[in-house]
Amino acid sequence: MRSSRWTNAPAGLAVGLVALLVVGLGPRVLSAPAAGAAAVADPAGMLAGRAADPTAATASLAAQGGVRLEQIGHHPLGGNGLNADVWLHKGVAYVGTWASGTDRQRGCPGAGVKIVDLHDPTQPALLASAAEHPGTSAEVVRVRAVSTPYFQGDLLAVGLQSCGGAGLRGVDLWDVTTPSAPQALGFFATGAGSGGVHELDLVQRIDGRVLALLTVPFSESGHPEHLGDFRVVEVTNPRAPQELADWGAKRELGLGPDEGQGADANVYAHGAHASPDGMRAYVSYWDAGVIILDLADPAAPRLLGRTSFPAGDQGNAHSVDLLPGGSVIVEADEVLDTEESALRVDSPPEVAGMIAAGGGIPAPPWPDTRSVTAELVYLGRGCPAGDWTAELGPQGGRVESADGYPASPSGKIALLDRGACPFGAKVDRAKADGAVGAIIVNSADAPITPSSPQGPLGAYGIGRGAGERLKAALAGGQTVTVTLAANLHGYHDFGGLRLWDISDPAQPRALSTFRTARSNVDRTRGPAEPGVYSAHNPVVQGNLLFASWFSDGVRVIDVRDPGNPQELASFVPPTDAANGAVPNYLGEGAQVWGVAVEGDLVVASDINSGLWVLRLVR
Repeated sequence: MRSSRWTNAPAGLAVGLVALLVVGLGPRVLSAPAAGAAAVADPAGMLAGRAADPTAATASLAAQGGVRLEQIGHHPLGGNGLNADVWLHKGVAYVGTWASGTDRQRGCPGAGVKIVDLHDPTQPALLASAAEHPGTSAEVVRVRAVSTPYFQGDLLAVGLQSCGGAGLRGVDLWDVTTPSAPQALGFFATGAGSGGVHELDLVQRIDGRVLALLTVPFSESGHPEHLGDFRVVEVTNPRAPQELADWGAKRELGLGPDEGQGADANVYAHGAHASPDGMRAYVSYWDAGVIILDLADPAAPRLLGRTSFPAGDQGNAHSVDLLPGGSVIVEADEVLDTEESALRVDSPPEVAGMIAAGGGIPAPPWPDTRSVTAELVYLGRGCPAGDWTAELGPQGGRVESADGYPASPSGKIALLDRGACPFGAKVDRAKADGAVGAIIVNSADAPITPSSPQGPLGAYGIGRGAGERLKAALAGGQTVTVTLAANLHGYHDFGGLRLWDISDPAQPRALSTFRTARSNVDRTRGPAEPGVYSAHNPVVQGNLLFASWFSDGVRVIDVRDPGNPQELASFVPPTDAANGAVPNYLGEGAQVWGVAVEGDLVVASDINSGLWVLRLVR
């Protein structure tokens, strides 16, 4: 989940980043999904959001038969909602707590980690809580059995983020060898300029050292010393944790925090996953993909490779897990918001369609224009003369004389390249020369919102790839007609899964993608029904992949052939099980955050309705 401090991203980023249902409702069993929820596997990732054939998919799944998830227990965890990730260790569930800005009074409970005994899985029992701190969310937890000269037992690591007041930022370490009596051991603070630890992993390496791998989003841009978003902290002695290294995409790859793609065009470390031997880290770095790091020397992480996204894709690498053997990874991309501002290309057919865009009309210098359709004209950079370095800093330039226009903008919509001078200077000049609208092509492959010190501009900003396609059509002598309108919107898919062959980590090879039918979104009409149908967290057990999927619950996927994943079973919590939950931006009803597996025992944490205990029946 995304963090609450990220104010430059769409609504939905307010995370830090539950119900009164009686267990006696009886078993709830789901096997192959209903036709409306049929899952779709996409070998080689070629589906690109096209509509699936639910009937064919359901028939294929039904033929496999025999696998189902059976509900055997439930705990509301107080009934207030704001439940976060879940971890399962020795028959005990550890459930973190979230923070929601929707309810200012109740949205930052500081409730820490709830520890639930599942030795009788039909009667989950709340044993204790840990890491309770005022003004602090505790979303992601890990528990490992470790043995070092300093500590022997079960070690709990909790990522803490500030969600109000003097909240803590860092990783909290607890002894949960006796789960009913957790004992605080140590704390590592991530320092100023960070929101804290968003996600983490905990591993005891083959050399005996114990490492906590932490993600601290936007640390590289916000920390006084520009420490990287990914941190390696040694917790071999959990009473005295020590940072060994930090790694950042700006320093190592030259990627700034706003140089992503899609509607949420950010680059930051979101999730971290260790290889079983602790010698590699897999860091889900949002629009930079999954970063693969060699940790042979944990004090000096070494880049091995990274996954990537096609141009025009939403990006958002959220979390990752490994298939047995470590040569295939499963990447989950979190895309929660599917609606985007857009402009429409009416002709020619080769480039016609909706294009995601920032900005919009009406606004100066067209304060009274709510809709305009006109031919497009490419004007290049389009800067007036002036020294723009004082206003724009390193991004500005000195323009000795006004950039020449290749053609007259009179009566047309101006297509302008970003750079050298402010957006307002480009747009005002085009308007003065007769343009009836303006589109600015970003230098990155993501939409941008044109603005000035006085506020929003009545112009649209599109990604580099879309801009280049329009320029190519114009350069080929085609007449391109565009509509700009206040009521135009486009849509993109919710997030799904990607499977990668990383046998050669320097060159990850895409094997397939997987998504549920409801995560495919019609580009013009939007989602078919209310809900948030994005992948969230993948968990691999043998040849089965368990994925939490918000409104689509938990999905069980056969990955024996990683090039052709097949859904076997699913479970979606009842929508009426969350009365009294604190409101959050994801909405009411089923919102499954996390899933954990131990043998045939499966647990799912629902943000609104609590902990669901399931049995995998084969």
